Amino acid sequence: MRTITAMTIMMLVWSGVGQAQEPAAGGEAEAAQTPAGQGDSFSLGAGAVYSNGLYRGADDEFIGAPFIYFQKGQFFINVRTAGYRLYQDEHFAFDAIAQWRFDGFDADDSDFLEGMDDREMTIDAGAALTVFDGWGQTTISYVGDTLSKYSGQELTIAYSKTFSRGKWSFTPAAGVRYFSSSLGDYYYGVQPDEAIAGRPAYDIGDTWNPYAGALLGYAINEQWSIRTSVRYTMLNDDIEDSPIVEDGYDLLMMFGIVYTF
Repeated sequence: MRTITAMTIMMLVWSGVGQAQEPAAGGEAEAAQTPAGQGDSFSLGAGAVYSNGLYRGADDEFIGAPFIYFQKGQFFINVRTAGYRLYQDEHFAFDAIAQWRFDGFDADDSDFLEGMDDREMTIDAGAALTVFDGWGQTTISYVGDTLSKYSGQELTIAYSKTFSRGKWSFTPAAGVRYFSSSLGDYYYGVQPDEAIAGRPAYDIGDTWNPYAGALLGYAINEQWSIRTSVRYTMLNDDIEDSPIVEDGYDLLMMFGIVYTF
């Protein structure tokens, strides 16, 4: 299983959908979803998170975790992403962002991974552009590794729309994530010096990985709200065929409660 702390997995999941008021899908262009410059805010919450065991022999994971939203002027923290809104009008928003990448594993996560180097988490930085079309929004983000863990890039393109009725809100989203070859090789490949019988060396080129997700929210009152989210990523065949990957998909689900100060 991916060795992620409770805080990190919470940060990941809530950033898995790609919508207007809440974070979005993997990779994830959640930056533009924070209406920077429209008033300060601060929210805290806690929830439970499920993730499938992506790597061969790793267990599924179900944990409790906290999360945070914060906004002060043009600066925001939106779960796993911190950013600064550089420009916004009725049609566009442009943000400089930094975000936590939770991907990776420890070699002792399963017997099959034993003898491999750990794949570590890192901090990505880049930019996100959001286009508002009057119905939904398209978000394009481009980030790269700042700590030289995988030394690559990810491009995410997502479309989302929020529907509201009374105390309920529902935001479906769909998109695609591009992984550079160095990103894919680091997190899903097998290096020559890690190869053993049954685990051959394996290189992964550039890949495109489609995903879909949704977030459902219910406002209990002005302070308290309940939120649940799901994100399903269909992994490219080149990743699915890796000898260390067990599932051809990445599934994240969450249920949480939030208090807004």
